[in-house]
Amino acid sequence: MLKSEARCLGEYLRGLDSQLIDPMLNIGSSTKEFRSNIQPWIDGEIFKPLISQKVKVVHSDIKDADGVDLVGDLCDHEFLSKLSGMKFRSIICANMLEHVTDRKVICDGLEEIVSSAGYIIVTVPYNYPYHPDPIDTRYRPVPEELASLFPSCDLVYHDIIDCGTYRDRLPAGFMGLSMMVVRLCMPFYKPVSWWRQICFIPWVFRQFKVTFAVFKKK
Repeated sequence: MLKSEARCLGEYLRGLDSQLIDPMLNIGSSTKEFRSNIQPWIDGEIFKPLISQKVKVVHSDIKDADGVDLVGDLCDHEFLSKLSGMKFRSIICANMLEHVTDRKVICDGLEEIVSSAGYIIVTVPYNYPYHPDPIDTRYRPVPEELASLFPSCDLVYHDIIDCGTYRDRLPAGFMGLSMMVVRLCMPFYKPVSWWRQICFIPWVFRQFKVTFAVFKKK
């Protein structure tokens, strides 16, 4: 998750009555290490403020790891039934839909899980380079396209967020440029990582953008 993306999600959620979004399911949550240390703005901008407002947040992912409260696959009907029984009033699905081939099945599942009048908060890249995890389908929707996946919900808020450039991730000045050049000259070292960095080079001056949409179940 990008910093500006996390900031916008956090600001939107803080503007809602906490009772209307409690409890919350964070689907595709990744690990506690990822949320707290690798990308600490996720916890800092989103989950710590929610917890301070007494919102119960349940983290779910397909992989069993520290910080994952519920392990399962949304395509598994038994797991889906379990989540539906937990009466979540809100769901966060951030940066996941571009990494799955069965988007419609996933989104149908989210609509089934969330309670009536509950919120589904979704982010997906709009302008962003190829980034497999483990795949990237290159799904880059506008809000209205994303809304077609949630027919049982109303689109109550949407935006396309500017999130900076790849240059913003590099150390400032000559040092950052030097590090990038040296890395590009070493394709034999961790070639997968090298290839991913190649994909980001055109984005040194090109703006990252993220589609942000909030749905409310009818």
